[in-house]
Amino acid sequence: CAETASRFVGPGSHIDIGYFNRTTFHIDELVLRPDEETELQARSLTLTYDLSRLSGGDLDSLSAEEILIRLTSSSDTEAGSTSDSINTDISLPLLSDLMALPLATISLPSITLESPDLQAHLAADLNPELWWLRGEADIPEVDGTVQLDARLQRTPATDTAPERADLLLMVSQQQTLLAQLWGGITQTSDTTSADLRIQTDLPTLQQRLPTIRELPVSGEGLTLT
Repeated sequence: CAETASRFVGPGSHIDIGYFNRTTFHIDELVLRPDEETELQARSLTLTYDLSRLSGGDLDSLSAEEILIRLTSSSDTEAGSTSDSINTDISLPLLSDLMALPLATISLPSITLESPDLQAHLAADLNPELWWLRGEADIPEVDGTVQLDARLQRTPATDTAPERADLLLMVSQQQTLLAQLWGGITQTSDTTSADLRIQTDLPTLQQRLPTIRELPVSGEGLTLT
């Protein structure tokens, strides 16, 4: 197994299979190094399924005790040539397609992301109707650790109502809400409409985000709709 993994994703990769049976495939440890700057580690990875439905690609759940993603290169890139025109057309996928998963649930209670630009410890739960990501992150532009909470919840269409989704993104620090984005999305097969609202605690945000301290904006808070 290790030789097969190394052959397809690069040297230094390996997979340690714990066991598999009619309902469960368990991997003790998975290490993938597709290139010199990327490493993915997963510990206690479990895939469950119904063997009678497996041939149709119908899987039940995926969980992992711990995930580590390590990126050693910065996201900064040299400025290149730009196009003379900007295409403002936006093509959005259908919510049902966007949130479609090859299995019923994904549960990842411990995700660690290490890179020169970001250090984060997150948890994620995903199913075809709710994506929920939360945790803490250290961002170079922000003084101190911030807490993140992002949710996308989908309500399927009915005979009388179109498909819709609610988006919520909250950024806080030391139990103080710094910024919140709420979005209500309504979608048919032909059109997509969105109602967005952004609310911030501007004085606190300016205090903890050095890059905007000198902006000529003042007030107790800022709300955009």
